[in-house]
Amino acid sequence: MRFNCRTTDEIVHSYSEYLKTTHWKQIRDMVYAKAKGRCRNCKCELSGAFVAHHDSTGAYRRIGRERIGHWFFPDDVIAVCKNCHNNRYHALLHWNIKVPEWAEINSSSIDC
Repeated sequence: MRFNCRTTDEIVHSYSEYLKTTHWKQIRDMVYAKAKGRCRNCKCELSGAFVAHHDSTGAYRRIGRERIGHWFFPDDVIAVCKNCHNNRYHALLHWNIKVPEWAEINSSSIDC
């Protein structure tokens, strides 16, 4: 695998490397700002930790050039609380994936 980050010209070779790039940090900041501090799913306040979640299969194909705030297309990445991410989005796909601590914006816990 090889991911080219559009805004920063970073090149990485794995998804875990991609989540540590400056480009991804910019995407997370944009997603959080657009969410106005609320989980896209349960609407709880994201007062601390949150997950920037690639919201569709198509979004994974556009890694490094995600669409955020496009007037016609839905956002590729959404802000959700850890609870919704682990128990709704990934549970629906029967994935046993938990958010690693380094992938969170802030490691403080939230109660939704």
